[in-house]
Amino acid sequence: MQALRAGYGKDPRRRLSRAEAVDLFARAGGRCQRCGVPLGVEWQQAHLVAHTNGGATSLAQMQAWCRECNLRQGRTDAVDPSLPSPREWQAQALDVILERIWQSGRATVHAAPGAGKTFFAGLVFRQLMDSGLAQRMVVVVPNRALQKQWADALAAWRIYLDWDPRDGFLQHPDTVGTVVTYQGLTGSAAGQIQQMRAASTLLVLDEVHHVGDQKAWGNAVASIVGSEETDDGMHAAGVLNMTGTLFRSSGNQKISTVRYDRVLVDGVEKYQAVADYSVHASTLIGVELRRPDLYAYDGQVRLIDVREETVLEGEIADLTRGPQVNTAIRQGFMDRGLVHAFANEAVKLLGQQLATIEDKAPLKMLWVADDQAAAKLAAEEIDKVVGRPFAKLVISEDSNALKTLRDAATSPHSCAIVAVRMVTEGFDCPEVSVIAYASATTAVLTLAQTMARAMRVTAVERADRRLLPAQILIPNNPSLRTAFAEALVAQFHILDVPDESTADDEGRPGSGSGLRMPRYQLVDMSTLDLHSATVLGEFDGTVMADELREVIALCLELSIPEVYAPRVAVAARRATPKLPLYTQAVPKPPGLTTTQADPRSLNKARRSRITAVSNWMTNHLDHDSRYSTIGTFQYQANNAAGIRQGERGDAGSKELAEVEVWMLARVREHCNTHGCALPTAAREENR
Repeated sequence: MQALRAGYGKDPRRRLSRAEAVDLFARAGGRCQRCGVPLGVEWQQAHLVAHTNGGATSLAQMQAWCRECNLRQGRTDAVDPSLPSPREWQAQALDVILERIWQSGRATVHAAPGAGKTFFAGLVFRQLMDSGLAQRMVVVVPNRALQKQWADALAAWRIYLDWDPRDGFLQHPDTVGTVVTYQGLTGSAAGQIQQMRAASTLLVLDEVHHVGDQKAWGNAVASIVGSEETDDGMHAAGVLNMTGTLFRSSGNQKISTVRYDRVLVDGVEKYQAVADYSVHASTLIGVELRRPDLYAYDGQVRLIDVREETVLEGEIADLTRGPQVNTAIRQGFMDRGLVHAFANEAVKLLGQQLATIEDKAPLKMLWVADDQAAAKLAAEEIDKVVGRPFAKLVISEDSNALKTLRDAATSPHSCAIVAVRMVTEGFDCPEVSVIAYASATTAVLTLAQTMARAMRVTAVERADRRLLPAQILIPNNPSLRTAFAEALVAQFHILDVPDESTADDEGRPGSGSGLRMPRYQLVDMSTLDLHSATVLGEFDGTVMADELREVIALCLELSIPEVYAPRVAVAARRATPKLPLYTQAVPKPPGLTTTQADPRSLNKARRSRITAVSNWMTNHLDHDSRYSTIGTFQYQANNAAGIRQGERGDAGSKELAEVEVWMLARVREHCNTHGCALPTAAREENR
């Protein structure tokens, strides 16, 4: 344990907000957490480390006490104010990084999600401040959700930063720095430079690979700290680059604060980021991180290939082409019955996790949806499964989304966080132990970040010395299973950053020339049944559903928590490979069948596509003078296809196809004229 000297700022707040106070009282069960007496109206918000001694005003650092206990405590600390000792890798990395900053002014740390990068940044700042090399700390993060998270985490170690600085750079006088976003930095770079000239500052770039996401972000960083090749323009006392994933990029995306090696990838020259210190996920799993288990669920699916006018039938696992999988998963998770069944499985796994730790921590589920409509449907069905409000919907159209996310993360009660990939990076909530992945996205970087959300470890698990598995539910498709397996490896391998010059323009404002409708349309899909559970990272980690059910029964007989059944199955199979119970079942070969589509099904698919385009245009009529009403738009489409007024219901597939083509052309014109983003339904690859 290391004592923290004064001088790292103090919490600007002395008291919790009204909502936080309610939570604090609820966590105490209405009794003084010091002496146990029932709390009256004069109950107190007690700092465990006195506010005058640098204690944080937060739920994690406070308790509900009776008035008498709080008066007796006075300004003395109720707990040891020392900081916890650094983890092994943090202690080893500290001297290396400090030496690098001393020599060159810049250093890069690569550490797997959950390794403790935030605490490490605090250690570096403390050392620099104690030695007189830094007076302030500015942290730059990828999104607004992480601003308060960083500030709260550092406040727990009594380093106080302003996560909502005035004008983007003017900090509260009680703090020793700020937390800002890369986007916010573009408008406040000049102010940041002014502050850095007045007081030596450590600049921390969290998930530094995002600096290359947009040219303006990179320019803002370069204006503050210059580049790795030269000290010109270096206004910070030091720069600490932090990333959970080492990365490669093309020359036009090089980040000014990062060192690179030149490498050849498939004959193309790339720049590979160089870390001054790395800690890999492989060294942390089972100690600091949970090992993930992948639960794959399969179902029967029928798709119409609109271009070929055929019907494809089989299981999700039989779908071999990306657009087929995308359509099945995206449209399937808009089916209320399927979503309800998937939610029921996720809630069941969460219940098993809670039973394993005897409800000693408010474990949570994260549901990852493809879009906001799917997220809303999922939240409704989760609440139905649980029988009470349980889902916390976090979507961008809600102005209170960030507050909802923060409240859910810190809630003393279990819940389901339902989001559209806005919480896949940097979001830190160790209580998330189950992820329901209801998305078709297979980008390895996205999956690695998503999986990391369930791999952090709670204090309860550390105290019990028994880690839960991170349980992840997915639709059973080989490409998705493979991508998750690669994502675990990618936690400590090098990933390519997309090149702006070659990125797909679909979906960007003004990119109407790329408008396409999906080739496939979902006819129906059965509810999903468990296909297998895979212990990721094990070469023989896949356990088929029948085998898993047998092992679960065995676990219950032996009083082994059900959540460990996949590991028990793998271990037992290795120990006794000849016993039928532990012999891995052989999956059946793919069985996708193709038949000619009947006219009724084909027409239904085309009508669904026409409806999607019409609905999109309905929301854009207010700035399109060509059509006074959506009826006018549809009338002109019918007329172009030779369909008489009122007779679209009798139109054939050929006429409906012409309606679709005409509508898409008009939407293309609209997008090019007004700079509108393309409708979601038009972003599928048409192949």
